[in-house]
Amino acid sequence: MRKLFAGLLCILAGAFLVSCTGKGPDVPEPDVPEATVKVSFINEVEEADFWILPQNPEILKTTLWGTATVAKLGTGSGTELFLREPEEAGTYIFRAIDRHKMYYSANDVRITEGSFIRFVKLNDFETVLVVTGSDDKDSTEYEVFSARL
Repeated sequence: MRKLFAGLLCILAGAFLVSCTGKGPDVPEPDVPEATVKVSFINEVEEADFWILPQNPEILKTTLWGTATVAKLGTGSGTELFLREPEEAGTYIFRAIDRHKMYYSANDVRITEGSFIRFVKLNDFETVLVVTGSDDKDSTEYEVFSARL
């Protein structure tokens, strides 16, 4: 019985030592994003899915933009976003589809690190994208095309 107990104790001790080596189960490394631009975004129009993507010739020819940059962001809600850095210095496209199936679009939107972006409804027929630089001084207003899908 003592031999059985001693053997069992050795097995348990060995298992304990192996588990204490610091090697646990294989855990995947967290996704390291490509070069990114950190911005703040607030939606002042309507709950919608938003895409803010680096502008390039291929993206301008398609209506398939992939997963939304931010999905179902409500009116008056804001979020922090990490945008892929574009090849052409700071030029993005903006697309949105709201819960009432309104489509919004703007091209050639200049965004830099730390920008504050507001999607604003001016009246029943006009919306704009206001991009303010990280210094809170330079602000550019982009006219946004809109149409019912």
